[in-house]
Amino acid sequence: MRWVTKGRSLSFSLAACAWILVWTQPCNAEPSSQPGCTLGFIAGLSGPGSVYGIAPRRGVELALEDIPDPSLTIIFEDDQFIPRNTVTAFRRLMAVPQMYAVTVVGASPALAIAPIAEREHLPLIAVASDERLGQSGGSVVRAWASGTQEGQLLAEGADRRQLSKVLFLNDVDDYSMAVAEGFKLATRAQLIAEELPPEIGDIGTLLLKHRAQESDELNLMGIGICARAGRVAAVAQQVRAAGYRGEIFGCVTLENAAEVRAAKGALKGAWFATSAVRPEFRRRYRERFGEEDFLGGAAVFYDLTFRIEELCREGIERKMIPDRLLEAGRARDSSERVAPRALLSLITDEASSLRALSPKLVIRSVEDLMQ
Repeated sequence: MRWVTKGRSLSFSLAACAWILVWTQPCNAEPSSQPGCTLGFIAGLSGPGSVYGIAPRRGVELALEDIPDPSLTIIFEDDQFIPRNTVTAFRRLMAVPQMYAVTVVGASPALAIAPIAEREHLPLIAVASDERLGQSGGSVVRAWASGTQEGQLLAEGADRRQLSKVLFLNDVDDYSMAVAEGFKLATRAQLIAEELPPEIGDIGTLLLKHRAQESDELNLMGIGICARAGRVAAVAQQVRAAGYRGEIFGCVTLENAAEVRAAKGALKGAWFATSAVRPEFRRRYRERFGEEDFLGGAAVFYDLTFRIEELCREGIERKMIPDRLLEAGRARDSSERVAPRALLSLITDEASSLRALSPKLVIRSVEDLMQ
């Protein structure tokens, strides 16, 4: 499904949408005097993982409200986080006149279209954790911390909390496995790593096996969970049912109020890694939308929308967009960076040869998320 918005966005009901819904500036607004550019947006806006597409879309909407006389037209494509749908959506966007750049959410969707973007020299900004993105050419930029970096921050958090033993449970997907590997590389704790089965069902046998080994130290054992949306709550409940009383922590998929509610108390006291967001953006987002699921995703898209609007107004050719985004985050001197508006920082990753921008990562608690 596709939606198009020109300038300031209007609210809409999904139930009332046809295949194409065109949003325009309010009828009393003056037409934009700026040359127009079109930005494509691909994310899962429906289906089980839609929370990780809806928050970025809201970030774009807020940015369009705050940009004076915006010149960007945004075309929203819902790929349901299914890579074959991502390819179809990307090909539709390629056919749009004045397509300036495309953004995409998620590693698997981004990897599916990255080769096409490179071949067609169409800038692709991937808000995804996979380090393979941005390796193969000049048109793809990753604008998110890697799973490995996220896992390393979780290890630092576990070490600060003096968790001497950790049972780390992860799904078998590229993101979850990268987080688990980053944790393994950085932790000083005794680590027991287990991959979750495709169907959660009853993992009690797996959990009780380790409980028997650690029965005298259940309060000292931390439990790391990195699982896809819709699975975190079920895993947490079974962890508690198996008698584990230690701290639960996890990756950014814990930044989801629906998961916390579904866990029915099993995630009390849990903490997770996420991107650092400015307090004023958080307040505005909560006032507008209520809950703040995947707030870092909303923030990065807010900042990217502003930056791409600026490049369009400056008349920057689309082939130069990736380099200009990286230059804006490159740290010769912090005063020379283009400061983000919603994130605390979005800095070019100089520690590797990848074309990547990384938000600052922080630890947040479930209680902070739900307050």
